Amino acid sequence: TQSVIARLEGGTRQPSMRTVQRYAEAIGCRAVVRLERV
Repeated sequence: TQSVIARLEGGTRQPSMRTVQRYAEAIGCRAVVRLERV
């Protein structure tokens, strides 16, 4: 729903990886996780 998308974009929630993948697919993108040494 629009309210769920707004919360995701606003940073007020911590979505699961599955949610991130579904969101990326819905907007025509691919979710990529990258780990880097600090």
